[in-house]
Amino acid sequence: MGSILNGTASSFGINSAGSDETAMFDVDLSETLTIAFSQGVTILGVKFNSFTGSETFSFGGISIADGDADGSNNYVFTGGGLTVGANVGVVLEAGGPTGSSVGIESITIDDVTAIPEPSSVAMLGVGGVLMWIRRRRA
Repeated sequence: MGSILNGTASSFGINSAGSDETAMFDVDLSETLTIAFSQGVTILGVKFNSFTGSETFSFGGISIADGDADGSNNYVFTGGGLTVGANVGVVLEAGGPTGSSVGIESITIDDVTAIPEPSSVAMLGVGGVLMWIRRRRA
């Protein structure tokens, strides 16, 4: 299934000055959000909490229309997901007619496995060899 970002809140968006729907990305205010991960991830899908037929949402350059989401406002990226490299920004932005806004409930990413850096693996190997030598001498 994967890990869910923002899994306990109902929505997240941008809060700009002035009249604003705080839990949404508002088209009139040109609100965008750039997210980045400290390591590469695969984004599997997005759950929207508000999406109507006239609105679109750009997620990392992929345009998502209301008809692309299922009846529960879930959108699943095709081809195994949207792969994002470490520290690469993914821009989220709503589109549509004046007054439009789109809210995101959660983002699902593939489970990430930490990969130790080469120097850590080398130190473990050296430690293992030293333990083996010490045991052979005893």
